[in-house]
Amino acid sequence: MWQLPESELRILGDVTGRDVLELGCGAAQWSILLAGLGARPVGLDHSERQLEHARRAMVEAGVDFPLAHASAEEVRSRTRASTSSSPITERTGSLTRIASSRR
Repeated sequence: MWQLPESELRILGDVTGRDVLELGCGAAQWSILLAGLGARPVGLDHSERQLEHARRAMVEAGVDFPLAHASAEEVRSRTRASTSSSPITERTGSLTRIASSRR
């Protein structure tokens, strides 16, 4: 199952321009794939070592997107603290701030 490409499965549909959060991204294989399909991913992992692997893999794949070294609990608490009016904007804004502060 994991070796079947999305182009054959067509489960996700068109992801072009969609925001994607990969919690526990590890080496960000899914985010790299989705970025290649036009999505705008943010990868989040609690392991800096895994994020180092992700950064190398991103360079090899020729894609770039934010990676955040944080726990899901940290994202949850920062999202709750956001004062944006839209839940989607709250999450995206919080993730962007976390990613920026962790790069």
